[in-house]
Amino acid sequence: MSNKIGFLILGLTMISSLILAQESVIFKQSVLPNSIYKSSMQTVIDSETIFGVDSTSENSSLGMEPILSNGLTLMFYSISSGENFEGKIPAVMEYDSLVSQQSTGMGGEPMEMVLFKGTKIYGNFDEMSSFSLDSIVGDVDENMRATLAETLKQFSKSILFPEDPIKIGGEFSQEIPFSIPLPGKSPMEMKIKTIYTLTEIKEGMAYFDLVQEYIMESQLDELGDMKMTGAGNGTLEFDIENNYTTIMETTSKSELLMKVGEMNVLNKSNTKIKIITELTRK
Repeated sequence: MSNKIGFLILGLTMISSLILAQESVIFKQSVLPNSIYKSSMQTVIDSETIFGVDSTSENSSLGMEPILSNGLTLMFYSISSGENFEGKIPAVMEYDSLVSQQSTGMGGEPMEMVLFKGTKIYGNFDEMSSFSLDSIVGDVDENMRATLAETLKQFSKSILFPEDPIKIGGEFSQEIPFSIPLPGKSPMEMKIKTIYTLTEIKEGMAYFDLVQEYIMESQLDELGDMKMTGAGNGTLEFDIENNYTTIMETTSKSELLMKVGEMNVLNKSNTKIKIITELTRK
């Protein structure tokens, strides 16, 4: 379950002298034409699952020991963009590799999965860097194609910077409805609220602190009612000249309560995510 939740993400032109003079910047995130973005994403999840949780504590009313698990997911992917044509930039996204390792306190050998290798996704970015899908080429079934399509739609949503300049110490917030696709099941719906605070502008880079809060209430046919609350914080580095996020790191804690039949199941997770992106021009 923590793996599904954990599966859980690409502004600006300003001359240095003008930045120093104004001490504020107008930000806008965008995908540049004729460019290659190479990204790596590392996700580390430690979780505890408790079965038969009662209404007054986090202890198991069934006398069962919690199940501890940890997971590491490494994903490497690239985006190659073409010429801007009438406000649309064609692009190909390719998964170089996605390796997920899982182990639990129940013993046995750690599980390792290699997914999506060589899968190519074709589509277009608009002026807000939102991605619209054309096709998916690769050895993936229909359920996984639908999952990939929805995931790309969610993660391509840009940071909505305010239209006015942001000064050092200035902040803005963004709340996004988010759908977590699950193959063969109804998606899990949640909201993510992020508060960004600009802390520094130095050598063409902008540095932000961020604080996140997320809430989910869903009902899945097989898993019953589900509620999740969580919070996290992190940092973000933004390339001002080239309008994109170079590094984002977040650390979060969450609790997911499910009702399976007549039994309550509680999952508590600690998640760390780091995404690094490098840009080269064709």
